[in-house]
This record gives sequence, structure tokens and C-alpha cells, in this order.
Amino acid sequence: GLTKDRDGFSALDQEDIEAVERGYTNYLYLKWPGIFTRVHVLMMGIYIYNNSPEKDPTWSTLTERFDLWKASWLAFKTKPILGWGTGQIEVAVEFGLQKNSSPMVGSNIRSHNQYFSILLLWGVVGFIAFFALYAYFVYSSRANKIFIFNIFLIALALNGLVNDPIEGQIGQNFFVFFSVFYYYFYPKIKTEVQFIFYLS
Repeated sequence: GLTKDRDGFSALDQEDIEAVERGYTNYLYLKWPGIFTRVHVLMMGIYIYNNSPEKDPTWSTLTERFDLWKASWLAFKTKPILGWGTGQIEVAVEFGLQKNSSPMVGSNIRSHNQYFSILLLWGVVGFIAFFALYAYFVYSSRANKIFIFNIFLIALALNGLVNDPIEGQIGQNFFVFFSVFYYYFYPKIKTEVQFIFYLS
């Protein structure tokens, strides 16, 4: 309830100052559980984004993603068949941000959506080829018969809606390791365990 000026700032106590230094922008966040704080930040971000004339996306990471997805869609429509090429995601997203006159121009950031990332890299042709080859890999190995592998695929697919996990080294390692593990090692281990159980 303090005014946002020198007098208001001078009236803050030590606890308030430490909260500001830790990034808390609302006194309620000191009392609420973390999940409530996160939801409130997202809701406020969406409210401000929808009600500000300039559609300012910088109030939350979710509204920033809205701008990135709009920019990615615009960039994809510019080169839909073969895409922008490997290594050009940031260039493509920046193109879309500039066309949309977004406040995020110059952020040098990816689309934060794995499906948009593939479309921007290789267009519709590459998108279809990528998923067709992976589907063949899964069904030829019969890995889709393994319950845990299906959980892995669902988690990866959902994460891809709001992030681009396989664009970074850690995400690629995660994706490749578990794909290969369930393709080759897991069925082999399962067979050996069943054989040992049968002998015993």
C-alpha cells in the first residue's frame, strides 16, 4: 500500500527490502505457498497482456511465449515448405518479432515450442520426415509396447508444447538416451530376466 516513490521505499522494513532483493514484487508472495505465487504471476501476466494497449508480454514467461509463438507462426508462413534451415531458429523468430513489432525484439531467443522449432528448421517436409522416421523407429523396435516408454513419450510431447527440449544438449541427451535404452537395452534386459526367472 506504499507509494512507489522515495518516501514509499524509505518506509520499507528490512524484511521487505530482502524480499525485493530476492525478486518478490508483491507482499502477498511472502505469505502464499510457492504454487499460489506462480499461478498468480501467470494470471496477472495474462491479464496485463490482454488489457494493455501495447500487449506487453514481459510480465510473465507464459505471455512471452505467446509473443514467441505468434512470431514463430509468422516466420513459418514465410518459408513453410523447407523452413529456414539448420541453425536459423533465432533468426526466424527475430524476423517474426520484428514483423509483429514485439517488445521482445532483439532478445535472440528460440520459439519455446519444439513443434514450431522443427517447422522453422525444416518446414513441413522436415516436420513430416522427422516424426515419420521416429514413429518407424518406435514401432519397428516394439518399444511402444513398453508402458514406461509411453510415459516417456507423453512427458516429452507435453513438454514440447511450452519448451524446445531437444534443441539443447541436455534435452538431446535425454531424448536419445531413453529412446536407445528402450529400443535396444530394455527388451534385452527383460528377456534375460525372464530367462533367469524361468531357469530358477
